[in-house]
Amino acid sequence: MVKMKKFIFILTILLMLLCNINVRSQSQDLMEQTQKTMVNAVNWLYDNFEEFDRECFLIGTLDDSMGHYQTFTANKSIDEVTDKVKWLFGKDLTFVPDTMRRQRITTYGNNGILALFVTALFKNDYSDLRALRVCAVSPFVRYYGSEVKTAADPKDPVCNSTTNFEIELFSPSLAKTVAGYYHFDYDNVSALSSGGDIGFRGVINKEKIVTEAQKISFLAGFFMRYGRLKNPNDNSRYSVHVPNSFSKSKECVDILKEFGCKNVKEIQTKQSEEYLGFNASNKIRDLITLIDNLDVKTLNGIIIAF
Repeated sequence: MVKMKKFIFILTILLMLLCNINVRSQSQDLMEQTQKTMVNAVNWLYDNFEEFDRECFLIGTLDDSMGHYQTFTANKSIDEVTDKVKWLFGKDLTFVPDTMRRQRITTYGNNGILALFVTALFKNDYSDLRALRVCAVSPFVRYYGSEVKTAADPKDPVCNSTTNFEIELFSPSLAKTVAGYYHFDYDNVSALSSGGDIGFRGVINKEKIVTEAQKISFLAGFFMRYGRLKNPNDNSRYSVHVPNSFSKSKECVDILKEFGCKNVKEIQTKQSEEYLGFNASNKIRDLITLIDNLDVKTLNGIIIAF
């Protein structure tokens, strides 16, 4: 009887080990499949998008609710910042990526596909780039979970598919690049973290998005982030939901008009929601078709269990 119990115990352990190996193998296969799919999508985009500008594309995908938020001071020294800010944070205000908040580039909500695609787009040149699950307990308390590679990890002690998390992009080096595309109002502090980091809201620096290639790439990122809804009664009419945008929707209005779109309007609803409506020109319809195809490429073979 004792030998039988010992045999059953050993057999159970072996089965558990085999199951764990199988799960790890499946997870590894899915991760490799995801990476391959995203790399293929990136290559396809470069092959089919003449003079594609990936930085402007990235700016088009960034959050802009009440302005674009970043937690650093864009290389300003303490002497260049107003007294209003100094009393909040009396240390060196130059960009020093010593906290997670200072490495933050954007939030993608729970849009894992977009986060994975952008990571593949920049990873070769920004090895520190990561997409992490973040749980915001309060404006000052945030927990950082696992890196998004394929799917929500049920064993993640901080964030998994049952928790209310967002996906945020982090990279101290790429964050510096992103900062150059915005004007920040250093006289108005947007937020102060418990660690003493000061956050500012920025508006787009129009002088950084000037060529046709830059503008069309920015618009491509905008469509990929916010979607594009076709009017069922008018094949040329589209609308895009842009919540509480400070500068992005205005930049898109100017670009759409420049590229021949008609009846371009910003529409405010009673719920303070904002929609951008326009009749697409042939050039913009071609761009929307390209983004539709890119969506298919990024979704091909990917299972994201958020």
